[in-house]
Amino acid sequence: MSICGSARCGRTEDEFQALVQELLPPGKPYSLENPDRCFTKFWLAVAAIFKELEDCLCCLYANAIPCSPGYDPACDVPAPLPTCQPVGYVAPRTLLERHALAFNFPLECVGLTHDKLCEWVEGGDCSIGSIEWLRWLMDFIGLDVTLEYDPGGLPIACHEIGKDPLCPYGPRITITGCDLAAVPVPPLGEVQVKDMLSCGEAMICPKIEALRLKYFPAGVEVIYA
Repeated sequence: MSICGSARCGRTEDEFQALVQELLPPGKPYSLENPDRCFTKFWLAVAAIFKELEDCLCCLYANAIPCSPGYDPACDVPAPLPTCQPVGYVAPRTLLERHALAFNFPLECVGLTHDKLCEWVEGGDCSIGSIEWLRWLMDFIGLDVTLEYDPGGLPIACHEIGKDPLCPYGPRITITGCDLAAVPVPPLGEVQVKDMLSCGEAMICPKIEALRLKYFPAGVEVIYA
């Protein structure tokens, strides 16, 4: 028999102490009846550790689905940070934070709460990566923008240096209504990679750029208008 052999949730300290007693040899020297003995204190501490471990595992199991009834995101909140943190110390994540990472929650743009995580898990009615789902994503992160999908292929004026002024283009998503910010475009030799109006800057939407590689379909260009 082992302490884990008949694991179930909700066992009391007395039950764990009885399990430890069963594992010890018979006889009075191995009895846990006298709480003042060092021997007894040691094995009662062992029983307490196993109870704490089982409680933690039961909590994680019961809360495996973050939106299930009775979910308790605070069931295993880590202990307070130590006063003197060693170099490289990383605070343990809470259950809610671990679920957010598991479900690829957009932590860069949205404050994490249980309700917001459930809204994310339930998601929209369309498949992830579709233009309809991306529109839902914009609403989810609080951006009032318009997304339009263009499959591409029509001839337009090309902005890349050295290419024919008329050329086909690939699929693209045009986003309007976003507050844009200027970012420098890195030089390539003596010319800029993009030569639009001979500017050394590109205009981007920071929130969308933070999410684009994680949620937007690969190979689809994003253009801000």
